[in-house]
Amino acid sequence: MADLYAGDGVCAAAAASIEWKTNPFHGNFNPGTTNGQKMFIERSKEHAEGKRFNLSIEFATDIHQFLISKEGELGNCCNIPIAFNGHNCPMEFANLITQHSKISLELVQRNAHKRFATMLAQNADVPTPPFTSHTLDPANNDDDKATFYDRVNASVLAKAIENLLTPLGYQDLLLNKEKFSFTDATTGEIHFDGPTMVKIIVSQIEPDTIVGMDSLKAQLIH
Repeated sequence: MADLYAGDGVCAAAAASIEWKTNPFHGNFNPGTTNGQKMFIERSKEHAEGKRFNLSIEFATDIHQFLISKEGELGNCCNIPIAFNGHNCPMEFANLITQHSKISLELVQRNAHKRFATMLAQNADVPTPPFTSHTLDPANNDDDKATFYDRVNASVLAKAIENLLTPLGYQDLLLNKEKFSFTDATTGEIHFDGPTMVKIIVSQIEPDTIVGMDSLKAQLIH
């Protein structure tokens, strides 16, 4: 079912279209619709066993297992460009969850600025916080529509992280809030960038020192 951007009853023709997909947890959705809200809740729900964790090396494996289990539901928001050509077009990507050691915090933040603010030139530094975002018009602008879905995936990840951590663990993460929050200059709404939150988490708990990624993925498959 296609998403409606202007509220129920608007763009009725779009509601009749069908998005074909083999997995109900893959594909784009709009949390502003009834079905989209349900999908957001489902994709960002807590650990299957109801567990929550502090930001500690002690729980590094548990946290990383959870993040890997969510990877397929997050679109491309965790595929971070790490190499560019002379026109600032991505030439190589790395996966933030399984290849985070290849990705600097700066690269993740640059990708977040493309998502919420504007793409930064190759020779431009990441701005000093606080960060601002711009309001989208996905109903009338195809570029904004693509950005909207990217923001949704980043927001799903941010909410999943909140649901994964204990109140103390989440409070610890929020000490770095200025690195991953964007405030809409028009509405005042605050957006958290999930991928940047992931980078901060894995840098703090250093899961690669606890278990090899290939071994971990094999455990999840089998």
